[in-house]
Amino acid sequence: MNSMQIQSRLIVSPIKYHRPVWRYALLFQSWSQFESWLITYALACITVFGFLGISGQPIKAVNLVLVAVATGTLVSVALALPVQFTVEAQQSNTINVLENQLQNMHYRELARYDSTIFYQQKLPRFLRWDESAVSIQRDGNQTIITGPQFILTILRSNLVRLHNRP
Repeated sequence: MNSMQIQSRLIVSPIKYHRPVWRYALLFQSWSQFESWLITYALACITVFGFLGISGQPIKAVNLVLVAVATGTLVSVALALPVQFTVEAQQSNTINVLENQLQNMHYRELARYDSTIFYQQKLPRFLRWDESAVSIQRDGNQTIITGPQFILTILRSNLVRLHNRP
């Protein structure tokens, strides 16, 4: 898809953290996300300690292992923090471009309400968080995209790259 198909005048805002600061300080956006992380953390610890036990390695650095596993699993939580960016364009097919990108990223349309479309990952329920959902809202000449930081960073950079392509 070339830039002429998107729009000759396209303004893409920077990604912004649109919720109150305290929501980001908590890191976890819901109890279900925290519970899911806790189960993942416990399973990761059991796996690491099991591997160390089977391989005959001494488990001297228990604290180090716990911190390393916690840090590794918290990365996925941080990547799911909710962010937002906007696209301003007149007569643009921005929504179609975003929908195609989301489909390529294994998202599926969940619902449409008025001017908002909701997407979720194509994963079994136990493998996905509600916090990983993406919404695309059309408001006049502005499109507001809300979702997890990791996914929106990719969507935004792809959109800018497509628009700036010669």
